Amino acid sequence: MGPGPSENTHSKTKAVSSSASSTLSSALSSASLSLSSRLVAMSPTTSSTPHIEQLSADVPHLDSEGANWAIFKAHFQDAMETACRWGHFDGSEPRPVPKDIDNPTDTEKQEAKNWDREDQIARNLLNKRLPDATMLEVRQYKTAKERWHVITQEFMAKSAYARNALHRSFVDMWCLKGGDVQAFLINLKMCRNELLAAGVTINNEDFECTVLDGIPDALSTYTLQTLTSACLNSNTLEMKDIIHVISEEADRTRTCHALKDQSQGQSKANGNKEGHLDKALAATSHSEGGNSRRCRGKCHH
Repeated sequence: MGPGPSENTHSKTKAVSSSASSTLSSALSSASLSLSSRLVAMSPTTSSTPHIEQLSADVPHLDSEGANWAIFKAHFQDAMETACRWGHFDGSEPRPVPKDIDNPTDTEKQEAKNWDREDQIARNLLNKRLPDATMLEVRQYKTAKERWHVITQEFMAKSAYARNALHRSFVDMWCLKGGDVQAFLINLKMCRNELLAAGVTINNEDFECTVLDGIPDALSTYTLQTLTSACLNSNTLEMKDIIHVISEEADRTRTCHALKDQSQGQSKANGNKEGHLDKALAATSHSEGGNSRRCRGKCHH
């Protein structure tokens, strides 16, 4: 026997009530989320202190005379490319321009504001490595691109003069009389590498002339004879081979001088000993001669 009319009605009423309850709960949940969203949007945002970015220590301060312009430019560009801001300096990332300049959209306004903020950070990072006088001069320019252009023009000219001065200083280097030739050659190679990093190129001809002019005359003559002999035998000596030859000859010469000085010192010491011995013998002989005289008195047989 199936359920009665009253039971069916009760079941339908219960199903409708359950469905309505579920719908009401879903509606309340949506209303709650919507209200929460509006409250979050209306609540004031907490502004934190802006983070001031720093350059890495390997970016040097720009020398006021431009002596290190090449190495400064390389390190600074690498740092800005890593920070994704080099476009503000070379102009590859210009300020966004709205489609309608008179009526920019909110999105376009925000994009321009973000760009201005990034450009301000880029200018600040540049200022941290500029000489004080240069930093004050370029403050009149409003973008990082303008400032970088002015700095590049000024310091490229200064750098050219500085490079010529550094080149002259290098070719005028020489080993002091009695100095360590091997240490001089090592220092010469280090200076050449440092100048290369600074944008000053010392070609092989200039380097060879500096080596031959900077070492003592005896070593220079020996080296030229070695080079001449190599050319006559159709042998080509590279600069590292020439330096090796000079170092070996300098070491041999230093050893010979040390042995000679030691031999002379020993001969002098022996001479002093012989002199003292002669004086001692002379004094002894004189003393014995004085004592051989007979004293007055009776003669004893």
